[in-house]
Amino acid sequence: MSKTQSTTVKVKILDREFQVACPEDEVDELNASAQELDKRMRTTQSSANIVGLERIAVMTALNITHEYLGIKGKSDGIESLADGKLAELTKRLSKVIASQKKRTA
Repeated sequence: MSKTQSTTVKVKILDREFQVACPEDEVDELNASAQELDKRMRTTQSSANIVGLERIAVMTALNITHEYLGIKGKSDGIESLADGKLAELTKRLSKVIASQKKRTA
């Protein structure tokens, strides 16, 4: 098993440059993430008149986490519903198969 090569990528967030180690095959995703984070941090900064990179980062992280937990909750609900439907279909299919076996026996 070969490991993916790592590279150092420079990203710019709120006009500050950060160097981040990243697998070579994930550089595009890292750059997209950095651009989205920069956008969200600028929104936080301007909408709440927050000063200081650390406070902006914490408030943005809280907003992103809140969104993530909301999406995760919905996803968990859908997964649970799908599991229930799958169990129901499996039970029905088992009955049909058992019925067919009786007919052909």
